[in-house]
Amino acid sequence: MWEAVVSARISRELDIVSRNLAFDPEISDADLHRVMGEVERQMMQIQAASAPIPFELVRWRAILARTALQRHRSLQRPR
Repeated sequence: MWEAVVSARISRELDIVSRNLAFDPEISDADLHRVMGEVERQMMQIQAASAPIPFELVRWRAILARTALQRHRSLQRPR
């Protein structure tokens, strides 16, 4: 039972943060891509060292992926 509550809370948090980033006019698509690439590079370096990947890094990858998806969807909607 508590797993579902925690999962729903995390999902809501990811949605809120990614929505705020997706519609922030000060963050360009290039900025978003650059940060996503940096997170991926860090994860690959950590994985290559056979070290555990920090949860915060996984969390940011999820947030950035949702941010990119929300931006893409907002461009697809007819105005």
